[in-house]
Amino acid sequence: MNGYVNGRWASGMLVPGTEFPQATRWNFVLGVAMFVLGFYGNIYHDRILLSLRKRPSKEARWLSGGRQYFTPHGGLFRWVSCPHYFCEMVEWIGYAVATWCLPSLLFALSTICVLSTRALTIHRWYLDKFEDYPRSRRAIIPYIL
Repeated sequence: MNGYVNGRWASGMLVPGTEFPQATRWNFVLGVAMFVLGFYGNIYHDRILLSLRKRPSKEARWLSGGRQYFTPHGGLFRWVSCPHYFCEMVEWIGYAVATWCLPSLLFALSTICVLSTRALTIHRWYLDKFEDYPRSRRAIIPYIL
């Protein structure tokens, strides 16, 4: 439903007289830059997480079920537990700014709500399971949340 409504709105079919924003408008340029930055950051931090399980390490923690868990490092992991979620939020806020329409704004807000909740849960889990987990890290937004 989200893809359909956003696609219809962006193509101007949902609201008569509405057309896709021109590439020279400030909101389109800023939004695309935010989207690209968020997209790159999301992929970068996902790769950090995926690489943790591929290498044996002394830092690994063996928890229930025989699974290895690690404290991630690098990139925005210095400041937050879930930088991939933060970058995804930047991505969809950028899309909302670029398209400047209600459906994309609602999608960005719902993404923020869902990912913030998940990040808080993951952050609490890390704090509970790892005694040496950096206490200065926040859940999703550096220095704030």
